[in-house]
Amino acid sequence: MKKNTIARTMESLVSVVFVLLITSATVQAGPVVTQTFNLHPGWNAIFVEVEPEQKDMEVILQGLPLAGIWTWVPRGIAMQFVQDPTEKLLGVKGWHVYFPKSRGEVNRLSNLFALEANRAYLIEIQGDNNVTWNVTGRPSLKRQAWEPNSFNLAGFPVNTANAPVFADFFGSSAAHTGQAIYRLSNAGIWELVQNPASTQMRSGEAFWIYTEGASAYSGPLTVRADFGDGLDFHKALTENKLWIKNVSSTAKTVTVRYIPMGSPVPLVKLLVGPYGGITWPSFNAAETISLGAGKEKLLTFSLKRAAMSTPRTESMIEILDDAGSRYLVPVSAEKGGF
Repeated sequence: MKKNTIARTMESLVSVVFVLLITSATVQAGPVVTQTFNLHPGWNAIFVEVEPEQKDMEVILQGLPLAGIWTWVPRGIAMQFVQDPTEKLLGVKGWHVYFPKSRGEVNRLSNLFALEANRAYLIEIQGDNNVTWNVTGRPSLKRQAWEPNSFNLAGFPVNTANAPVFADFFGSSAAHTGQAIYRLSNAGIWELVQNPASTQMRSGEAFWIYTEGASAYSGPLTVRADFGDGLDFHKALTENKLWIKNVSSTAKTVTVRYIPMGSPVPLVKLLVGPYGGITWPSFNAAETISLGAGKEKLLTFSLKRAAMSTPRTESMIEILDDAGSRYLVPVSAEKGGF
């Protein structure tokens, strides 16, 4: 079957908002945000951007009239076309599903045991009414994993207020430029995006996109941390770094904004003067960075532990560009050190 052939399947229209929220659970989990999905009856294709602080699937999905939630974990298995995500997919390698206990014996067929940040899911809602689902968890810089020469069920963190079009977002990736993209329509089918140059992406939405060859693409703007998927200043760590890279062919204006939460992390940022002098001013607002095509910016942060009022503090850094990319970087710190 040709790679641009997609079978008839489900309907989805997902709207997502983010609410900054700090809870007592963050003493262990770090800073959290709440991602809100407005789901309709039937199938919804969603992109979860947070690592849920609650690990029990039954608790995470509590209150939803849920039939099941699916994700595709290929691990060397190419998807050449999309099938209906029914129970029959249990026999298809790569598909993982969670059935709620309310479905009785079928719950025993579940092989999906946790929700992960920056992963796409298909969620089926029963009944006749729209429902709201809140997922609270830690944001993450974890990247999309691509299966080469295959359709991939994907989603990306994009700025709702300035959502990019598909062609611009994937124009910097040789593996994705010009490849077929399918999103769910109100008619209940996967429809080819006919004009990627004018069709905007949606925050919290998952879609199928073909990947030609290998890829490590995470968007025209990439953000990575020195360690792990955020800035975590454990007791023995005094410095931490973020790399922000413009992998596109056009210059970008990037905004880096500090978001205090609860008991904020007292951050300072390395500043090198025109003659090589070094200072460490407080980082507690927003700054703008100009990044040329292919250029990378290193941001080095340190911690004023003496200014910490609690044993552990949490904050976040939001990184936006002028083309619709958006990242939330979790920041946490423990009092102590050498």
